[in-house]
Amino acid sequence: MMRHDGTHKSAAGVVKYLLGKSTTTIQIVREIVHENKALEDTAAATELRKDIHALLMKHKNEMTSLDADLKGLIMQSEIAEERQILDLAITKLSEQLEELKRGISGTTGE
Repeated sequence: MMRHDGTHKSAAGVVKYLLGKSTTTIQIVREIVHENKALEDTAAATELRKDIHALLMKHKNEMTSLDADLKGLIMQSEIAEERQILDLAITKLSEQLEELKRGISGTTGE
């Protein structure tokens, strides 16, 4: 095996190496030309289907995880909103309680 490093000399070396190799038939060519298989029936297509399935499963898992994260964030946001509403209610009730206390002490002092 050879590596091409981007230079003209390297490219010439790779070509020379490849020209010195005996010819081989690539499996997909053999399957399509010699075995008369359709592209989707070749081993390459089978491997691609496996890769696509794996990517789909990975994507599905990521989407499930993101959905759970989003639901958690929405819940946190809703809890924060509820807390804010409750804090305002507590503040209002505290003010009303103070007014009642002032009213009670004002009527007892008269």
